[in-house]
Amino acid sequence: MRHIPSCLLLAFAAALFFSTPAQAARVIHTGTASVAADELSGTPTGAAPSSCCARLEAPPAEKLVETDAMAPSGDIVVQGTLLGSFKTTGYSNPDGNASADGSMPRAGHTVATDWSVIPRGSKLRFGGSNLIYTVEDTGVHGAVVDVYYGSNAEASAHGVQYQDVYLIR
Repeated sequence: MRHIPSCLLLAFAAALFFSTPAQAARVIHTGTASVAADELSGTPTGAAPSSCCARLEAPPAEKLVETDAMAPSGDIVVQGTLLGSFKTTGYSNPDGNASADGSMPRAGHTVATDWSVIPRGSKLRFGGSNLIYTVEDTGVHGAVVDVYYGSNAEASAHGVQYQDVYLIR
C-alpha cells in the first residue's frame, strides 16, 4: 500500500469542498507539475514534488460571479469567486471576548470559519447579498461559516442555513 503524505490528503479534501468533482481531482504543488487524483490510487499522471507544500489551484474563470448579477433588492452584486454551498450558523458574544484574530467582533462584519478551509482575513459574501463579511474568528470545522450577531436572539433567528459563499479576496 502506498503512503500518501497527510498534507496531500488535506489538500485533496479541501479541493473537494471548493470544486466540482472534475476540478477536485486537480491539486498542484508549489513549483511542480499538476498531480491528478490518479496519483492517490498509485497511478501518477504528473511529477510528484520533492516536498509536500500543497496548495489548491485557483478556480477556473467560469466560477466567477458576473458583476451584472442582480441581488433581490435590484442592486449590483459584488464580484467574487464561488466557494460552494456552506452551512451557515449564527453566534453572539455576550461576554465581550475578542475574536481569534484579536479584534472585537462586529455584527454585519465578523464571521468565524475553519481557517484551514477559508483563511483569516478573507472577505466573503453570501448568496445575492452585497454585504461583505471578514473572517476574524474561528471555532467551526469544515465547510461552515458562523456569522456574528449583536445579540443571542439575532444569532438564534439565523438558525442553520445553507448558502452559496463567495470569496471576494
